[in-house]
Amino acid sequence: MSAPGTPLMILCSACAGRFWPTQPSAGLSPALGWVGQNRPAQALHKIINGVPGADMLSLRFLPEQSLADLLAYVQTLDASVE
Repeated sequence: MSAPGTPLMILCSACAGRFWPTQPSAGLSPALGWVGQNRPAQALHKIINGVPGADMLSLRFLPEQSLADLLAYVQTLDASVE
């Protein structure tokens, strides 16, 4: 995953909370991990296309490997839903 302060981390911090490498789950909804683990196609769709009306913008401009890396990271997050 990208280091704090890199363009990808700055973009992702808008909706995903603090910089992940230093605080892996700070500010992140458990649902994010659940969707990544249980509905990876849906998670990838949101990564590529963003979420209209929310802070998450489309990341389709990133190389395919970066999109895959981001999905892989989301799949490591806590998936427990309260």
